[in-house]
Parts: sequence; structure tokens; C-alpha cells
Amino acid sequence: MKNNQGLTLIELIVYIGLTAVILTSVVMIAANLLQDSVKADLISRVTGESSLIQDKIVYYVNRASGFDGATSYSSPGTIAVVYNGVVVKFDTYLKTVMMNNRSISVRKLRFQSGAGPAVDLTSDDVTVTTFSVENYSGTGVGSARVTLQLNSVNPDNTNLYNNQYVSTFGATIRK
Repeated sequence: MKNNQGLTLIELIVYIGLTAVILTSVVMIAANLLQDSVKADLISRVTGESSLIQDKIVYYVNRASGFDGATSYSSPGTIAVVYNGVVVKFDTYLKTVMMNNRSISVRKLRFQSGAGPAVDLTSDDVTVTTFSVENYSGTGVGSARVTLQLNSVNPDNTNLYNNQYVSTFGATIRK
């Protein structure tokens, strides 16, 4: 005759304990993967915006006929060049955005060509910490050294969202 009593209480407790340990491990791995994905997205966004800004500034300065009087060699600076007879300007301004149900003030970098509307070069979740412009035109050739630092906006000061990218580059008028 066969004994079909099922699981004992100890076997059931061991089974539940092992299942809980395995599920906890799976949830922790999934949470870490999600955090890594968010961090990688922020890094990509900040470095991508910095690269776009640098490329755009170098493009217009290299092809300009000269610096305009609106260029401000300071921090935050302004770059204004004459490109095809039109003043092209890069500068910063403060904007208030809503994040996590809070008003946050971010510094944005914008581009304006002539009398046209200014276009933001940074997204609302990236702030310009440094945009300094130095005059390197000692030889009469129009040159500027630009230092750009972008940070991800982090209203809760969560370590996961801390990200910054600093870039220093030169731009010279080549006409």
C-alpha cells in the first residue's frame, strides 16, 4: 500500500522560503537593470546635446565673416557671428519647468538666426551649468574658446540622476 500524505509542514516552509529568495533576487536584478537603463539614457542625452551644441557653434563660427559686437566674453557668455550677412547668436536664458510637481529653474542654451525665433538647443531636463566664452583673437583672426558644462536636472538630488558633461573647444573664423 502506498502512503499519499502529500507535503509535510517543514517541506512546505522550505519550498516557500526558496521561492521567496528566488523571487527577491529576480526583482532586485530587474530593478538594477532599470536603473542602469535610466542612467545610460541620461548620459546619452547629456553627451548628445553637448555634441550637438559644439558641432553647431563650430559650424557657424568656421563659416562666419566675423564676430558680432553682441559677443560676450564671459560666463555665461554669448557668441554672435555674422554668417551670410545675418547675425547668428548662441546664448543662455533661464526657464521655469515643472518636474515632479515642482517648479524648477533651468538654464537653457538657445540659437537664433537673424530676426527669426530663438530655438532651444537643450531639453528641459538638461541645464547649462557653464557656458563661458574666451577671446582667443590675439593675432587678428577671430577665435573663441568655449567651455560648456551640461548637467541633468535632478530636483530630488537622487544619485541615480546626477550626470554632467564638460566640454572645452575652440572655434575659429576661417573666411
